[in-house]
Amino acid sequence: LQGLENQYKALEKNQTQAENGLHVAQLRFKLGMTVPLEVEQAELTVQEIKCGMQDLARAYGQLQMLYENPWLLTIPPKNNE
Repeated sequence: LQGLENQYKALEKNQTQAENGLHVAQLRFKLGMTVPLEVEQAELTVQEIKCGMQDLARAYGQLQMLYENPWLLTIPPKNNE
C-alpha cells in the first residue's frame, strides 16, 4: 500500500509539471510560436497521467479491501488431471 501511495504522490508532481507544460504550449500556440501538435501532445501527457492516477487509486482500493478482508481472496480449485 505504501508503494502505491508513493507512486501516486510522484504522479501528482508529474501532473503539476505536465499541466504547466500544457499551459506553456497553449500560450505559445496563441502567440503563433508553435503548431497545434505540440498542444495536443501536452494534453495527451496530462490525460495519460490522470489515467495512471486513476489506475493506482483503483489498485489501492482493491488492495486495501483485501488487506482488511482477507477472506475475500479466493483460491482457485486445483485440477486433478
